[in-house]
Amino acid sequence: MKKSFLLFLLVLNVTISKSQSYVPDSTFNSTGKKTYNFFNNIDRSFGSLVQDDGKIVIVGLSKNTGTGSFELCFARFKLTGVIDSTFGTNGVTKVSMGNQGSIGGQTPVVKQDELGRFVAVNTGRSVSGSSQDLMVCRLDSTGHIDNTFNSTGVLFVDMTGGGTQPDEANAFTMDATGNIYLTGATRTGGTPLDNDFVIVKVTSAGQLDPTFDTDGKKLFNPTGAAEFGTGIAVQPDGKIVFAGTAGGKMFVARIDSTGAYDLTFNSTGYRQLTTVGSSSDVYCLALDSMNRIVLGGTSGGSSAAIVRLLPNGAFDTSFNLIGSKIYMVAGLTTTVTGMAIAPDGKIVFGGSIDNSSTGLNFYAARLDSTGTVDLTFNGTGYVQVPVATGNVDDEANNMLLLSDGRIFINGTGVLSSAINEDIEMLLLKPVTVVSGISINESSFINAVYPNPASNFITLNCKRETIVEILNTEGQLLKQLTATLGINKVNIETLPAGVYLIKEKGTATASKFVKYD
Repeated sequence: MKKSFLLFLLVLNVTISKSQSYVPDSTFNSTGKKTYNFFNNIDRSFGSLVQDDGKIVIVGLSKNTGTGSFELCFARFKLTGVIDSTFGTNGVTKVSMGNQGSIGGQTPVVKQDELGRFVAVNTGRSVSGSSQDLMVCRLDSTGHIDNTFNSTGVLFVDMTGGGTQPDEANAFTMDATGNIYLTGATRTGGTPLDNDFVIVKVTSAGQLDPTFDTDGKKLFNPTGAAEFGTGIAVQPDGKIVFAGTAGGKMFVARIDSTGAYDLTFNSTGYRQLTTVGSSSDVYCLALDSMNRIVLGGTSGGSSAAIVRLLPNGAFDTSFNLIGSKIYMVAGLTTTVTGMAIAPDGKIVFGGSIDNSSTGLNFYAARLDSTGTVDLTFNGTGYVQVPVATGNVDDEANNMLLLSDGRIFINGTGVLSSAINEDIEMLLLKPVTVVSGISINESSFINAVYPNPASNFITLNCKRETIVEILNTEGQLLKQLTATLGINKVNIETLPAGVYLIKEKGTATASKFVKYD
């Protein structure tokens, strides 16, 4: 039986869809990009922060060619890209990490406390020991070593004692009183070699806090597999959420202020996320305004993976229906090394994507609060920018979302691996553009019928013109020349859905529905 429909043309209020195009901000070093060196040898940047006054502090690692050891290096820049000479010594502070001849796997992080002091965590070797230990360092608000912190400004923590097993620190957070909570991993032996999660609490004076597991430090081995902590946050109620990778899968746990598992979280206090791809890793953790846990990382070694859990540890099904989003940005191999939650709940994340023609490039992408790729962000949901000229790997290691919407990404430009590496910085600014199409009665047609339609639509045109058919994302699907009067248009090849029809060069369109 043939279906019949009433002729109608949808007429809605005129609206202009706007999106933001992200481009390098020329107010930053004239190009939006900047390279920098500490010792001009092997220079890598990792953590970064933006101060309330807009200045940016980075922390990295650089090899002192005089001693042969790597040092923990800080620098502060104005938002013009100029080094801030009021910080440390001519804008830079370098801190010894002991006899540190290699830095494989090290990823120092920096944050600013309530008093304006700068705290960083990494891995180092104490003067009196030979093991790789957790390292916590604090600078005062002027960028100089803060000797009120453990009397030297630096604290080394050996998790198992004896100076025999290597420890690594990967992430930390602070509470309002200046207490420092850090996570990482400690090798605990075994065949093959095993690693356990590390959680350490340090007081604002630079001492291990005995209220946490009696000695301020604790190992966790919930899965019996190799475990690495890479994200940590403290809830308003004092409970501690940490995340990382366990047995090649994303992992998240919650403990109370004493270090005991919080059994209100997934009934066990922890959860291994076995459904986020065949393998998955966590590199970022944040709590949103509803105390939901947001994880950023990778899935399958090639795609970004963003996960949102409810406070009780269950997947948040209001986020992409399953609580996770696996996304290969631009269809290229993607890493996630930085993430921020915008005030409107959208999730901005960044890292590197592998572009074969230019090597690794910096990128930033955005999902809306439901886990959908946000096409109002640069028109595609992402932006990628090569920092170095030529086929050079730009390895992004952190991303910041500034209060005005600008995005700062920093990392390392690898001109020659472990021989010639430079610190790289990129500042992106949003430029609002009218990119959408108003849905209104188009002035070039008298009618579109039938509507809905299956095989053909008929246009009654007021003049000869070029007609475009687009999908609701604004992508051009079909273009034809229409004559004055009746024009029959074949739409058989279009999938079922909603489409826009407009005159080329105009910003208003009519809408029709295609059914199978």
